[in-house]
Order: sequence, then C-alpha cells, then structure tokens
Amino acid sequence: MQEPKYDFQGGKVINRASGKAIPDDEPVMVFRARDFHASPMIKYYADLVKDPMHKGVVMDRYHDFEMFRLKRHYVGNAPSD
Repeated sequence: MQEPKYDFQGGKVINRASGKAIPDDEPVMVFRARDFHASPMIKYYADLVKDPMHKGVVMDRYHDFEMFRLKRHYVGNAPSD
C-alpha cells in the first residue's frame, strides 16, 4: 500500500487531490512500515493533531503500519534500503 494522498510524477511529489507539486525547497520525509520506529512516531504525531478528520486519517495510517509490522514480525531494525 502506497501513500494515498501523494503521487510521484516527473521527479515531483504531487498532491493527488489538488494536483499541485510540493515545492522543491520543502523537505519531505518518508517513513517505511518495516522501520520499527515509524509506527510509534506516527502515533505520537496523531496524538498532537487537533483536527478530528486529520487525526482519523493519521490513525488509519498508524493502524496500517502496525498491521504490517505484526504480520511480518518486525521487531527492531530500520530498513537498509
């Protein structure tokens, strides 16, 4: 499952809803589900979010990461690739 909000086109990260590219000078970070630390960081971020709809979307992604980790028994390594 890839990030549903964004797409990659022509070397750019594109917001699927608006069709707008993230500016070249704006940093972007990608978490992978097999990174043991990604899931707790997403949960921490969700706890900080105030907007209920945004919080729900973040929690959905948190649950996706947790299910991936539990199904594959990832217990403690960050990805090397």
